[in-house]
Amino acid sequence: MGFSLLCINCRLKICMDRYIMDNRVLLTALGLNPKETTYTLGNRTCKSLLSPVALYNLLPEDERFDRVLALCTEEVLEKTFPLLREELPVMCEPTRVHSGVSAGDLQATLHNMLEKIPEKAELILDVTHGFRHYPFLFFTACLYLKALKDVKIKKIWYGRLDAKNPDGATPFIDLSILLEMIDWFRVVQSFRDMSNPKALADKLLAYKRDVIKPDTNIPPSTKKKYSAVSSAAKEFAELFGIGLPVEIGMASADLQRLIEELRVEGDLSAIKILLAEDLLLEIENAAERFRLPEGVEKKDLILDIGEIHRQEKLIDAYFEAGYHNNAIGLIRELIISRLMLEDEDGRNSWLDKSQREKIERCIGALMDYSKKNSADLTKDRKELAGIWSSVIDARNKLHHYGMTKDIVSDKQIGIPKWWDDLKQRLDDNSFWDCGFGGGSGRLLISALGLHPGFLYTALRNVNPELCLVIASHETVGRWDELARMASYSGDFDVKEMDAHSFDDGKTIVVNSGELLVRFDEVVCNLTGGTAAMQYAVIQLARRAERLGRNVRWIAVIDNRSIEEQNLNPYVEGEVVFLEDAGI
Repeated sequence: MGFSLLCINCRLKICMDRYIMDNRVLLTALGLNPKETTYTLGNRTCKSLLSPVALYNLLPEDERFDRVLALCTEEVLEKTFPLLREELPVMCEPTRVHSGVSAGDLQATLHNMLEKIPEKAELILDVTHGFRHYPFLFFTACLYLKALKDVKIKKIWYGRLDAKNPDGATPFIDLSILLEMIDWFRVVQSFRDMSNPKALADKLLAYKRDVIKPDTNIPPSTKKKYSAVSSAAKEFAELFGIGLPVEIGMASADLQRLIEELRVEGDLSAIKILLAEDLLLEIENAAERFRLPEGVEKKDLILDIGEIHRQEKLIDAYFEAGYHNNAIGLIRELIISRLMLEDEDGRNSWLDKSQREKIERCIGALMDYSKKNSADLTKDRKELAGIWSSVIDARNKLHHYGMTKDIVSDKQIGIPKWWDDLKQRLDDNSFWDCGFGGGSGRLLISALGLHPGFLYTALRNVNPELCLVIASHETVGRWDELARMASYSGDFDVKEMDAHSFDDGKTIVVNSGELLVRFDEVVCNLTGGTAAMQYAVIQLARRAERLGRNVRWIAVIDNRSIEEQNLNPYVEGEVVFLEDAGI
C-alpha cells in the first residue's frame, strides 16, 4: 500500500513539473545577419549566434523555458528562424510580423503575440534582438497578459551588445525590475486617488513573502518593519472599503508612523524596490489627509471642526473613487456630528448612540415639519431640512441597492450638487441648528377618566403652561371643577371623544400638529381614562417626538381604595417620572 502511494505521488510530481514547464514560454524577437557573440550570466559564458540559445544554456536547468515564441518578419523567418529551431531542444514557434510601425502594424503585431500565449503561463522575455520598438511592445504585452490572462512574468533579459565586459563577453541584464516598477507605480497611484487602496495592500503583502525569506540579506529589523507596514496597509484598505471614518483615521496614523520607521531606521536598499523611499513617501502623504492624532483612543476623541473637515476629505475621496454608498452614508453621519458640535451635551458625547439618535430625531422632525409648514421656517432651517431630505432619499436608493419599482439612474449616483452646498456651510455655526417651534414651555397631555384624581395629581406636580385634556362624553364636564380644585391657572384645551372609539383618538392626533410644535417639552400621563383614550395619548406623544419635541412620561399612583378615591377624588398622590426611574 505504501509503495503504491509513493508511486502515485511520484507520478503526480512528474505531471506537475511537466505542466509547469509546458507553461513556461520565452517571448523573443529575431533579426537578420546574426553574429557570433559570447554571452555571460553570473559566472557562466556561452558562445552563440542567437541570444535565446545562449540564454537557454546559461539559465539553471529548473529556470529554463520549454517553448519559444519568436517574432519574425518574412525575411527573418526564412533566414534566421531555422538557426533557432536547429540550436534549441525545445519547441520553437514563429509569429509573423510586419516591419512597419503604423498603428495598424503595431496592433497586428501585438495581437499576434498575445493570442499565442496561454492563460496562467509563466513568461520569460528576451529583448536583445529585433527592431528597436519591440521592447515597448513586449512591455505592453506584459501589462496586458498580467492583467487579463493571469500570466506571471518570470524574467526580462537583455543582452547588452553595446556594453561588453572587460573580457569581451556580453552580459545578460535582468530588466524585470522595470516592469515591477510599473506595477508599483500603478498600485501607489491607486492608493493616492483611493480608487483601489487594496491593490497596494495586496502588492505589499505579496512582496512580503520575498522580504521575509530566511535566505535573504535583509536585516531582521528591516524585515519586521516591512512586515508591519504591509499589515497596516491591509488594515487601512479593509477599513476604507467598509467605510469607518474614525477607524480609518487611526489606521492612517499607524500606517504613517510605521512607514516613517521603515524609511528612517530600515535598510531600504536591501528590500530591492526601485525608488523605495519615494514610493513610501507617496503612500505616507496620501494617508496624511485622513489621519487622527497618534495614540488617541476612540472613546477620548474630541469632536471639533477639524474632525468635521477630516471626514469631509474622506467623503470627497469616496466620491472621487466611486464609493458612492460609503460617501452618502458618511454624509448622513457627518450632518449629525456637525449638529452635535453646536450642542453642548452632544459635543461631549458625540459617539454615544442615544445622543446621536436624539439629534437624528430632531433633524428628522425638522424635515417632516418643513414639508407642510416651510413658510413657518427660516431660510437656513428650510435649506437644512432640504439637504437632510436629499441625503435620506439618496441613502435609501443606494443602501437598499435599488430594491424599488423606480429606476435608479447613474445620474442619481453621481456627486450631488447639494454636497458642494453643504461643504460651504460646514464652518457656519448658525446654520447648524435643527430646532424649530417651541417657546411656549411645558405641555401636559392627559386623559380625564372616571377617576379625576390622576389628572389632579399630575397638574399639581407638572405645572404645565397648557394642559391638553382627552375627555370622554361622560367626563368632559368635570374639567372646570378639577382645574379649580388643583388651583390650576394655566391654559387648557379639552378634546372630547367617545371613550371607546380609537378613530376619535386618531382624529385628535391628526389635528394636533400646530399645537404640539409650540412647546419645548411634552409630558404625557400614562394613567387615567379608557384604552382608547390612552391610545390617543400615546399617539400624541409619538407625534410630538416626530416633531422634535422633548417627550417625557409620568405615572400617577394613588394607593387608596376605589371607594376612597370615588368619595374624595382630589387628594394628591405620587407622580413617577418614568425616565428618571429608569423605566
